[in-house]
Amino acid sequence: MGIYVKAPLVLKLFGEHAVVYGYRAIACAVDRYVHCRIESHSNDEILVDTNFGTFTLREIPKPESAGRLRYVVSVLKIVQEVYGVHPRRIRIVLRSDAQPSCGLGTSAGVVSSLMYGLLQYYNISVTVHELAELAYRAELMAQGRASRMDTYTSTLGGVTLINDPPNSVRKLDIYNIDAKFTVLLVRRRRTTRELVNEVYELKRKYPDIVENIFRAIDSIVGKALSYIISNRFDCIGELMYMNHFLLMILGVTNPLLDQTILKARQIGIPGAKVSGAGDGGAVLFLSEQLPEDFKRWLQESWRNDLITLETVTIDNHGIRREDRATD
Repeated sequence: MGIYVKAPLVLKLFGEHAVVYGYRAIACAVDRYVHCRIESHSNDEILVDTNFGTFTLREIPKPESAGRLRYVVSVLKIVQEVYGVHPRRIRIVLRSDAQPSCGLGTSAGVVSSLMYGLLQYYNISVTVHELAELAYRAELMAQGRASRMDTYTSTLGGVTLINDPPNSVRKLDIYNIDAKFTVLLVRRRRTTRELVNEVYELKRKYPDIVENIFRAIDSIVGKALSYIISNRFDCIGELMYMNHFLLMILGVTNPLLDQTILKARQIGIPGAKVSGAGDGGAVLFLSEQLPEDFKRWLQESWRNDLITLETVTIDNHGIRREDRATD
């Protein structure tokens, strides 16, 4: 017997990077997941089984020295510090429907699902907002800088508005959402942490200019919000293009990524943008189906960097227990 949990992955619709500095953003949970299983283990240690390997923890190290396990370690640390629980003799199995650093908030899915799984395993009750805040603290510990956007959206599900009011996340009261997106996942050269730090350095060098860019992004968020609340996702396309090219000015895209967005606009796709920290990862198209010649162009242009191209829908449920095993 074990505890089985799944947390949806996240698309960033509007507001990336500006959200780290207190500006508004909009995100949504999608029907791709991080699956977590926690069960008892015979040895006096923590066994961590992930997509990228199996690891044994006899002591919980500092997150900064834990490498690829820093998100797992951060969750273990938070549970230890907040609840006085010292996880031992457990096996943690984590499986993601998407590769790490693909722009779908996989790290948030990991910390959210693992946090919920551990609390369930140790019979600790929390509200959904308390769970989201604990997951945010774990991601912040692992990355150094983070917003509440991904962890709260993964936990709450649906479409979320971040930083309105400041330091808040609320799920928008939208039901019967029929929005569908095509997502291109491509490999990234820079990590989320590196990209966030690059924007930080740019802001430190040109504070007034970068603040103006952030304000422009926030204005786009405000306009998009009015459409989304009315469940008019078909109206947000031009705003997606605007948001993307402001991210380009911040230096978090790359030439092929920008060429992809320009190509989408030229052939009449209603909207497109990078979703997430940038430099590849997830590219979001406001279209359930892409023209076949454009799909061939994507495959030829991205070549070995292309991971997948698929249609996703919005998950309105958020994190939850699941019945099946996670292998």
